[in-house]
Amino acid sequence: MSRRRIILLVALAALTAPTAACGPAGGDAEPVPASSEATNRPDIEGEEVFSLVASTAHANRSEPGTGDWAFPRGGRVTKNKLAASQRWVEVRVSDAGALDPVVVNGAGLTLYRFDDDDANVRSNCNGPCAEVWPPVTVRVRQDGKPKVFNPDIPRRLLGVVPRADGSYQLTIGGWPVYRFSGDTRPGDTNGQGRDGKWFGVAPDGDRAGVAPDGSPATATPPSGEAEQGRKVATQVTFFSDPNRAESGFAEGLTGDGCVDVVAAGVHSSLQTNGELRMWSRPGCQGELAVAPGDVDDLRELDFDNKVASVRLAAK
Repeated sequence: MSRRRIILLVALAALTAPTAACGPAGGDAEPVPASSEATNRPDIEGEEVFSLVASTAHANRSEPGTGDWAFPRGGRVTKNKLAASQRWVEVRVSDAGALDPVVVNGAGLTLYRFDDDDANVRSNCNGPCAEVWPPVTVRVRQDGKPKVFNPDIPRRLLGVVPRADGSYQLTIGGWPVYRFSGDTRPGDTNGQGRDGKWFGVAPDGDRAGVAPDGSPATATPPSGEAEQGRKVATQVTFFSDPNRAESGFAEGLTGDGCVDVVAAGVHSSLQTNGELRMWSRPGCQGELAVAPGDVDDLRELDFDNKVASVRLAAK
């Protein structure tokens, strides 16, 4: 065989041979995602980081004291519980204080985002910052992949970014998510608006509780605390009809702290002696409205027939 014919055959073989970038014979090659898109997948560089479960941790009978339940009252992360806490996380849509909707974890604690982070790339909260703002992380284990329970956030919005300690931080809409160590119970939003950079994370990764004018919502004040020099109401009388008409049903409340109304969802006007905060759900949860004083028609606050609980100060 001539030298020229041998060279030609080798060249043809090189052109027709399958490569690592191609799929099965006769198929199309699968495109490799760009690095900024790779975080919106449960894997990084081919390593599957977590298993996604379209349900809640409670419904799947997760082990007590693990995952988000390792720190049910929030606070700072302790080393003895860190490994157990990284077995699973949960992200679900809920409400907390004035934030509605906002994402919470399996213990019901508010999750936050940091404006100084590089979305889809990295967290810029490390060291002392990460002690105050514990990142929501999972760690790949030899005995099985950690789980992310996600009953209602679109799958395409979930992802991860790697951290220096070898764990992976969950992202929503590309933004790494955190807890705030100052939150100790479901409904707390004490981290909202901190330093003008920390905000509850909305289901699409945006900032939760930001008003149309760009100002952030504030956390629920402690019982009896006056805001901006205003007197907090110590009592309130609700009326089922507008203009505080006595012809209908009336209900009077006093107390110190959060008080549930007896007949929820029937009030159309109110008489009070200070600024009154009202919620659409018992326990001062759900949608929030603030009455600066007497209100003849709760439709003015878009809160007609919505009141379920209020916050009052001691007399």
